[in-house]
Amino acid sequence: MGNLINYRINEGIVSSDGSSPLSQTYYEAGSINTVISEIYSAAGSLQLLSVSWGAPGQSSGDIQAIELVSSQPMTLQTNGNGTIGVQTVSITGTPTGGTFVLGYQGQITASIAYNAAASAVQTALQALSTIGAHVTCTGGPLPGTAITCTFSGTIVNQTVPLITQNSSGLTGGTSPTVVVANASGTPQDVIQLEANVPFLWSISPGYFPYPFLGAVTSIYVTQSVACTLSGRVLTF
Repeated sequence: MGNLINYRINEGIVSSDGSSPLSQTYYEAGSINTVISEIYSAAGSLQLLSVSWGAPGQSSGDIQAIELVSSQPMTLQTNGNGTIGVQTVSITGTPTGGTFVLGYQGQITASIAYNAAASAVQTALQALSTIGAHVTCTGGPLPGTAITCTFSGTIVNQTVPLITQNSSGLTGGTSPTVVVANASGTPQDVIQLEANVPFLWSISPGYFPYPFLGAVTSIYVTQSVACTLSGRVLTF
C-alpha cells in the first residue's frame, strides 16, 4: 500500500485533494486516488468504464470515497453488461414436503409448495405490491430444477436486491434450504445520474450507507446524448 492521500471532503461533498481543510470539512485518507475524466461523443449503451474497488472494510483496495458527475443524464450499471435483475431460486437438501416463503423489499409472499412450478412462484411474487407484474419466472419445477426470476419495468431502473427467503417450513430431506442468487454471479447495481448533480459518498462520518450491493469490478455507462463523466474514487 502506498503513501496515504489526504482527500478533502467539503460538507460531505468530495471537493479536492490538498491543504488544510476549510470550515465544515474533513479529510478522508486512502492510498489510491483514481481520477475519472471521460468524454462520450455519441449516444451509446453499456460502454465500459474501467474502475473497480472493494466494499468498505479498510483492507487494500476497499473504497473510501467516490464522486461522479455527468454533464447529461446517465445510467451506470455495475459488474457486467448483462440483464439487471435476473435471479435464481433453487432448493438444496432434497425436501419431500412442506412450504417456503419469499420476500422482496420488506414484503413476504404466501406459502409456496416445496415442489412448485415456475408459474406458482411467479404468482406469489407478483402478488407483492413491491413487485407487481414486473417479474417473470421460468424453469422448474422445484426442488429438482431451479427457477429463474427475471425482473422488468421500473424495477430494473434501479438496483435490484436479492429476493429473501425463509426455508423453515420445508420438511424431509437433509437440512433443506432455499437458495437465491444473482444469475450473473455478482451483485449488480443501477445508478441514475442527473445532469450536473454529483453522486457522492464517503466512509466518514459513518452514517451514510454504502450505496452499492458489494464490491465493484466494472462499470458500464449508458447515455442518450454526448456528455462528459468526471469524478474520482479513493481507495484504501
